[in-house]
Amino acid sequence: MNIVDYFKYSLFSDLAYVKWNDANTIDDNSMVAAAAGENVERAPEALGTKIFKEENFSVLSFQENDPVGFAASLYGNGSEKVLAIRGTEPVIPDLTQADLYEIGKYGVSISQAVSLFNYILKLTAPVTADVLQLNLHIETVPIGSSAPVAGDHIEVSGVPALLPTPYVGTLYIWLEADVSKGAGIQLTSTDNITLTGHSLGGHLAALPSDSFPLFSTRR
Repeated sequence: MNIVDYFKYSLFSDLAYVKWNDANTIDDNSMVAAAAGENVERAPEALGTKIFKEENFSVLSFQENDPVGFAASLYGNGSEKVLAIRGTEPVIPDLTQADLYEIGKYGVSISQAVSLFNYILKLTAPVTADVLQLNLHIETVPIGSSAPVAGDHIEVSGVPALLPTPYVGTLYIWLEADVSKGAGIQLTSTDNITLTGHSLGGHLAALPSDSFPLFSTRR
């Protein structure tokens, strides 16, 4: 990649903050409205023109903020796909859970990493298919109490960061399997996939190449 490529994909990081839904499309009217400041959640006109008209990308999928604050959007131009992950927003899940607690304590935002894992699996499956989804559990057990009843779990001894004194004890982390429906086959092994993101989004974008063979072509 060269500096021009880095600039191009940084634009998708900006688009990750746009709420793509039925009321927010990429037609001329929405971009004009954005330029006039009528809806700050829409793509700025210059950015929309660059990505959707000059580069001929389209919005393939959109994941709005889930309960842990994860949000992302997928863009495509033929076999070229760009998965843009939203960064930290001034809301509680992002600031307190993802940034201060999880990255501060574990070095990774495990809650949003699990959400990213789930979203990618849904993007690789038909809408009629059952898709593996993971539920993350984090539970602090007071000193002297029994471990939580669950399957395999990771025991983290010590005092959890940023938690008040009554919660001093042992921290347990585990995953449980669930299923959901696919989002339509939007990602395949033949695609040239780029992951991009700003701030927390960049942190998450660095993870999938180690977890998904699909991302061996990742830029």
